[in-house]
Amino acid sequence: MWYNMFDLARKYALGEAMKHQVEMVQQSEFAAADKGCIFVSHQQAVGTGYFDAMTNVIRGNPVFGDSIDRCNQRGTVSILEGTIEEGTMQKISTPDLCDQNPQQVQVCELAFNAYGQRMQFGGAIETVKCFEDNSLVKEALARDGAGKVLVVDGGGSHRRALCGDQVAADAVKNNWAGLVFYGCIRDVEEIDELPIGVKALGSVPIKTDKRGEGQANVVLRFGGVLFTPGHFLYADRNGVIIAETSLL
Repeated sequence: MWYNMFDLARKYALGEAMKHQVEMVQQSEFAAADKGCIFVSHQQAVGTGYFDAMTNVIRGNPVFGDSIDRCNQRGTVSILEGTIEEGTMQKISTPDLCDQNPQQVQVCELAFNAYGQRMQFGGAIETVKCFEDNSLVKEALARDGAGKVLVVDGGGSHRRALCGDQVAADAVKNNWAGLVFYGCIRDVEEIDELPIGVKALGSVPIKTDKRGEGQANVVLRFGGVLFTPGHFLYADRNGVIIAETSLL
């Protein structure tokens, strides 16, 4: 146990961060779920109110509360947003970006549900267009995302899930900043434990077919906006916005 902790910390220090958390810890937990391991979902293990209670206790302590505030100012911790960010990730506020760039942004009209630990995310857009077949989604997320956001037009279907915990874990391992689905996902409790931002219309427990159908890196239109590969997407709890160029 002690060596495993040391090895995980050492690999964090080498700069590969959450990749090793996924490979060394979370994938093994997922594999052991059918044997009774419930720690794939921390909320299931300790209760959904645990983290809110812990946040309130920490905030009420003047020492720890001040420490959290200082970390927030450096962009290293954001407990109130339900995330723990790495390094000095820049805060994303879609209201501020809209106010600062009113002529440059498009606002998606859809009300998405938010999943994953990162409530704020953004990056250059890559796209997939498919319908009840996530073959191209899996292919895309198996490649290095280089901090990009994958936007998937699933036709708004609520009949099949375009992403589950294993596909989302691949996205984390391969450095994707976030995922946006005009459709549904599944394994939401497990995805909520992953350090990634995910937007979707909702959840459904049935996986998709695998027919290898769909299109990659095409312009998508839904929610009253265009999602163009190479343009930029920013998301937080307020919504999703698009711009032709980087706003940060």
